[in-house]
Amino acid sequence: NRGSSSGFVTRALVAFVLVVMGVMGVAAAADAAYLEQRVQKEAAVALLGEDAFEATQLAKLVAADGAADDKFGYSVSVSGSLIVVGATYDDDKGRDSGSAYVFEKGADGAVTQLAKLTAADGAANDYFGISVAVSGSLIVVGAIGDDDKGSMSGSAYVFEKGADGAVTQLAKLTAADGAA
Repeated sequence: NRGSSSGFVTRALVAFVLVVMGVMGVAAAADAAYLEQRVQKEAAVALLGEDAFEATQLAKLVAADGAADDKFGYSVSVSGSLIVVGATYDDDKGRDSGSAYVFEKGADGAVTQLAKLTAADGAANDYFGISVAVSGSLIVVGAIGDDDKGSMSGSAYVFEKGADGAVTQLAKLTAADGAA
């Protein structure tokens, strides 16, 4: 109705976002992360104060080698189709050395685990995976307990996902003036 002055939006931008949420040990359930797609509803619905997004669960992410108390899902990040999930209490390189898992959502909607990341120099109580971030093909994983510059001085590890799907460590970052 071209002549209408009802105040309702006549055009709307429909957007969608991928959301990943970590859930650890809820009611004796195994640690997991959930991938959702949220699609913006019509603008008029949002203006009326109702939930502006409709959520659809796409996948439940679990570590292929997950164990009790790994804290898979402690940290999560998503960029495009790449998803990173931290498991800060994983014990592969010593008690609570930590790890991070890289998943990818394919064009068909299927989500697959590409890699399990650990620090090349990982050790007990590093808590690798306490924080994760992904942007494009670059992944950064924090290790608050790493002690290169003193007890609990921390570090960050930079990884890259190549075109072939392989994820490799590029660098380890520590503060120049880092100390315990």
